[in-house]
This record gives sequence, C-alpha cells and structure tokens, in this order.
Amino acid sequence: MSEKKKVKNAEYDVVVIGGGMSGICAALAAARHGARTALVHDRHVLGGNASSEIRMHICGASENLAKPDLEESGILHEIMLDNKSRNDYYNFSIWDMVLFSTVKRQKNLTVIMSLHELDMAKRVSDHILCIDGRYVDRYGTPEDVFTDQYVSGLFGITAGSFDETGEDLELEKPDGRARVFVIAGGGLGRKSFRSLQRKGIPFATGIIYENDLDYPAAKALSAEIVSARSFEPVDDAIIKKAKELIDACEGVICDRTEFGTYEQFNSRLYEYAVSTGKIIKIPFLEEQLAQL
Repeated sequence: MSEKKKVKNAEYDVVVIGGGMSGICAALAAARHGARTALVHDRHVLGGNASSEIRMHICGASENLAKPDLEESGILHEIMLDNKSRNDYYNFSIWDMVLFSTVKRQKNLTVIMSLHELDMAKRVSDHILCIDGRYVDRYGTPEDVFTDQYVSGLFGITAGSFDETGEDLELEKPDGRARVFVIAGGGLGRKSFRSLQRKGIPFATGIIYENDLDYPAAKALSAEIVSARSFEPVDDAIIKKAKELIDACEGVICDRTEFGTYEQFNSRLYEYAVSTGKIIKIPFLEEQLAQL
C-alpha cells in the first residue's frame, strides 16, 4: 500500500465494534463458528468497564455472590475461570493480559486496537498501522515499521532520542564538558547514565561494545563515548582515550568490581581510576555527586 492514504482496506464476515466484555464474547463466538471476525477497540486495554482503566468487577448472574446459586456460563465463565487460575488476587493489570491473550490466540479473529505503548505494540502486533494526522503513514509488520529514526520522525521527537532497535526513549543529554566518567557494560551503566542526566551532570562513558545493552542509552545521553566494534579486540589506543577522559573528569563511577575474561580492558580502567583516587563509591553516589 502506498503511503499517505486515508484508508486501509480489509474484509471480514463479522465486525464487532467495542472491546468490552460483551464485545469480546461476541467476537470469540463468531470466530469459533468460522466467521472471519474483527474486534475493533479504541482503547489500549480490553474489557471496557472491567479493564484496569475503570476497574469495575464483573458482577455476573450472582451479583457479586448476592445470589450464590447463580453463575455465568459460556465464554464469559471460561474467561473468568482462566483468570482465576492465573490471577487469584484479581490484579487488574494481569486481568488485562488475560483478556488480551484470550483474543490473541483465537483463530479467525483480528483485533484492531489503539496501543499507546510502543514496546507492547512491537512485541504483540502482527501488523502496525501508523497514523500521521488524518492519514495512514505506514503499515506493516513491526520489523517493517520500527526502522531507523522512523518513530522519532512520526512523533516529531526533537528533544531527546528514541532508539528503534531497543525501544529506549531518552531525554536530552546534559550540556557541557564531561565531568564524570562512567565505566559501564552489560546493562549495568544505564541507571548511572539516567541519574546523571536527571541531575544535569555531563558525563563520558566507556569502554562499551556497540552491541552492549548500555550502548543505546550511552550514545543518547553521554557527552562523549568510548566504544569498540562488536566482537573485536579493544586495542591500546581505545584504552588510552578512555584514560585521558578519566584524567579530564572530576570523578569516576563504576557499578562493578568484577569483569569477564573478554572485558579486561574495563578492569584496567577500574584499576587506573582507583589509582587516581577519583572513584565514586555507588552507596555514596548522591553525596559525592552533590560535591562536584
């Protein structure tokens, strides 16, 4: 389908408008009888008043056990029993997922919803339709839609950044020369990156492989990053650059004291930082950062 179209055509035998409990049961019944069915819902959770948005329990025929000899039957009873087996304390967020998984696994049923969470849309959707104003801007699988910089352009993100590969949404990096160096890696540096960002303290970080969990956040938030190509040896020039940044910074944060066999370069950085006396111990992070 070409871009900037107002419509996306699809054909069904039955279309159910509204994903409340009645709509869910109607759509499931139609699909189970072989009808090509679509359930259209304008919210990001199913269930209507029974969802986590409104949080009204399903009274049912028993009227919340006021009539204990009466009970719901059919599809609604099936869903409620499924929820009871997985959600004994009736957590509404779990209930949302019970409803979603019920319709998701049903054959012949297409669920069309307005999902607000990009991470959820990427994980659960077979196809995603993106709207730009009044027009369909893009339609396809999550792999087709979440391409480099597309979401940032669609939402007009000019302050901060969104990484389509890892779904990391970051605010703007602090301005200025790096004052703290963060020895990161393995996803352990992100909490320090974001803590420094919130405090407005510019920082540098390294040494990070480009496929490391910390890399997207480091790239978005750090004033300077010392990185290495994935699965390639880290040479002395890269280590020297990281040491020069440590020399120029007022302090060094390192969440770790142990390093793997293939990241001894960061062990060397840690030892170097200790020798300079610039290590900021994480339990005293707040107090020491306040002195910078």
